[in-house]
Amino acid sequence: MNTRTQIGILLALCLCTFFVNLGLFEPDLMESRNFITAREMVTEGHWLNTTMNGEPRLEKQPLPTWLTAWAAIAGGDMYNLVLMRLPSAIIAMLMVLFFFGLCRELNRDENFALTGALVLGSSLLVVQMARVNSWDIYTHAFMVGALWLAVRAWNRPGMNWALFMASGVMMGLSLFSKGPVALYAMWIPFMVGWLWFGDRSAVKKKLWPFILSIIIAVCVGFAWNFYIYIEAHGELAQVVNKEATSWANRHVRPFYFYLHFALYSGVWVLLLLAAMVVPAAHRRVRESGNYGMVLAWLLVSIFLLSVIPEKKERYLLPTAVPMALMVAMLVHGIFKAYAEGKHKQSDVMIAGTHGLLMLTAWVALPLAAWWLTGEKVFGALGIMGILVSIKGILFTLRAVLNLRSGREEPVRKVFLSSVMLVATVTVFFLPSLRDAVYRNTEFEDPAVIRQYTQLDEIPFVSTQPLNMKLIWQVGKPVRVVDPKTFSFENAGEVIYFSHTPPTEALHYVPMGDLKISEIGVFDYTQEKRGDYKLYVARIGK
Repeated sequence: MNTRTQIGILLALCLCTFFVNLGLFEPDLMESRNFITAREMVTEGHWLNTTMNGEPRLEKQPLPTWLTAWAAIAGGDMYNLVLMRLPSAIIAMLMVLFFFGLCRELNRDENFALTGALVLGSSLLVVQMARVNSWDIYTHAFMVGALWLAVRAWNRPGMNWALFMASGVMMGLSLFSKGPVALYAMWIPFMVGWLWFGDRSAVKKKLWPFILSIIIAVCVGFAWNFYIYIEAHGELAQVVNKEATSWANRHVRPFYFYLHFALYSGVWVLLLLAAMVVPAAHRRVRESGNYGMVLAWLLVSIFLLSVIPEKKERYLLPTAVPMALMVAMLVHGIFKAYAEGKHKQSDVMIAGTHGLLMLTAWVALPLAAWWLTGEKVFGALGIMGILVSIKGILFTLRAVLNLRSGREEPVRKVFLSSVMLVATVTVFFLPSLRDAVYRNTEFEDPAVIRQYTQLDEIPFVSTQPLNMKLIWQVGKPVRVVDPKTFSFENAGEVIYFSHTPPTEALHYVPMGDLKISEIGVFDYTQEKRGDYKLYVARIGK
């Protein structure tokens, strides 16, 4: 299979897993924060001194925000979720293509890279992060590109200054996306594995161009930080202290929190565990690549993430790359054993167990959709999904039953079934999941506030901190004021936001002859979460 065909297959997979149904789910807290910063770039011109709800937001490097803001400008609709998430989906697609290139450098077999990239493009955490505008996908995608170009430079004869410089630019873009996160969680673990188990001699021979790549990365990656240091030194110092405190005190989890890391490979979890703990699988992995290097890369990454007190599931994203590589090496090793007629009972057991797991998933998929949404699953899209699921069941069942035939085709079909399963979920069954999550049929959307153009010139204020999801929905900054120092009487007309009725929230505040006129009562989310409401009122004479 030629390279063009392989890339076409990967693009088709990414289209299904990253792009289709991209706007189904409302932004979560993290994504709302990112969208607010992008909005204030467009509406307030805060392209360098970035803000969130009118306050400085210097914690995050601005490259992903710029890309999101440019997408909003190009599409002309800042509240179109597909448009706002498009940059992250495109970057995730680039991550898969960069990984395809990296796999080609690590194993010269023409089909190995396709196998690895298909695994990464269908891994659970990668699919999740590609479908929300999280800054994590940007920083790690660019770092995969940096590693691909660096390994390519080490593998080629000569000093390859241009490749190292391009690698430095990629690393710089990674730093420009979320600071040294990927440097810490991906680059350092890779370098430990490469220097310990890989070709150290190439690194020594090409040390100077490698050092140049690091210098370029620092210059590109920290250019904005240098600007902020000059322009807003005091604010930057406060942000650094805040971030250091947050890493130590916020979302604190025990050291062992990430021991369930294998689950985030999704459909590949069984093969990943087999590659790590089953001796017979070790042999197949070693036949396809440097097992020690990949295992060290994975374990060092998990260790470095574990020693940080602050832990979140999405922080495991850098481990998705070595996990995908480990699975690809095992799968390719089994493919090769079947192709050469050297497969053993252990290969049949591993492939068969994984195939039975996929068969179970295919059967459970339409049943789960029906259980979650009832008769809604019998809409046009749901029926198509059920038909595809039946095809997947028959396809996988035939492949599993023929694994003992000794032919390579059945084991390849078991692998292909896993990729097809993920694509089927994202294309046909995500709407069912949305219907199951958003059950508030009487949802009053705060986004209606954006349609009241007569409120555009009136300040939005609150005496209570508001969730950033609400700030995103209402369309412009809501200034949080201290009722002890803020005078409503002197402020003129304002639009007031609160989580309790305004007359209750402001019962102790002198209002003089001001009137409180209710604009509306809105819901926090389409999910059922008690009576958490947003009250909006006009205060003025």
